[in-house]
Amino acid sequence: MISILVIGLVVSSAVLYSFKLGSRMSDLYAPMIDAAMEIKFEATTAHLWFEEMMSGDRSESIESVRSHLDAAEWYAQAMLSGGQNQEGDFLPLEDAVMRGHIENVLLKLTEFRSIMQLRWEAGLDMGPGSELDQRFDAVFSAFIAEADEVETYLQQMLAESRHYFFLNHALLFVTALLITFAVFIVFSRFMQQQLYNLRTLEETNRELKQEIKRRKEVEQTLQKQATTDVLTGSYNRAKMISLIDEEWLRSQRYSVTFSLVMLDIDYFKHINDEWGHDVGDRVLKEIADRISSILRDSDTLARWGGEEFMLLLTNTPIEGAVELAERARRAVARQSMQGVGSVTASFGVTEYNQSFSAINQMLKSTDVRLYMAKSQGRNRVVSEE
Repeated sequence: MISILVIGLVVSSAVLYSFKLGSRMSDLYAPMIDAAMEIKFEATTAHLWFEEMMSGDRSESIESVRSHLDAAEWYAQAMLSGGQNQEGDFLPLEDAVMRGHIENVLLKLTEFRSIMQLRWEAGLDMGPGSELDQRFDAVFSAFIAEADEVETYLQQMLAESRHYFFLNHALLFVTALLITFAVFIVFSRFMQQQLYNLRTLEETNRELKQEIKRRKEVEQTLQKQATTDVLTGSYNRAKMISLIDEEWLRSQRYSVTFSLVMLDIDYFKHINDEWGHDVGDRVLKEIADRISSILRDSDTLARWGGEEFMLLLTNTPIEGAVELAERARRAVARQSMQGVGSVTASFGVTEYNQSFSAINQMLKSTDVRLYMAKSQGRNRVVSEE
């Protein structure tokens, strides 16, 4: 009787531990990983918008840039102290190592904000290549590295929790077999009752598996939402930055090349002003569909922001990238759009080379060439500065 009691206590403890692990994965780690991604996304958006503002290619205000930095700071504070927004609740992290990393992220974010303010006040006197600009990019790179460290550590903690979660279920299964065997030997007269208990336990097991499946589906849905542009169905900016980062590392390791193509819809503001944002949204989706129809399996399209899109062309030198960009340009312009008429786009093309010391330099080069295409009359592809 005592042995059965002990086994029952072990099973109860395992079930409680399983619920605790499941709750920790869904209530703590999943929101924390989302928060880490949001920190990088908001800060990267602020960085790119600011660079575009400084180059004269974006009409956003400095307050818009600061709002993205404020959002990044909010998520970092929520990871330390907890918080709540429309995405859900964020429980404060207790791990000392993680809190140290997040505090470093906040310090880097504060330094990045200060240098950005200095550049803004200096204006064109501290343009690309200046000492302040280099310091600006260096601090941002350090910030991204620290934020990546936070996300990686959280992913590791989530993977560890999953490991123990499945191990705990294995223990439950083994314990269930032991209980069945003990009941069969000691209480044969009550076999029917014990079989009923076993069925109840199996039902609990199935429910737990269903819960695991449901949570996996929720994770997949959240992952898709975090990486996909809702309007066009293409990747969003955060996902594209991640893919470019991977391709950058692959090019450095294996000496292969890749190209970036940035495109901007010409006179898109006029479309919104003249026909409304619903028509503008329809134009964005139509252009995304037209470009997707001419892409290769290895090419990737993402909505970069507003009316801008980015193409990542793996294993593609500049000549091939220009050719594909021309095909995309013709695909956009070849047929008028219902209710709008002819719509065109301008394209900037850059190929990876060893002279780029950072991804941001390649992005800047692509943006500059897009700006040149705009300034040279629009509806064209520019691949040389």
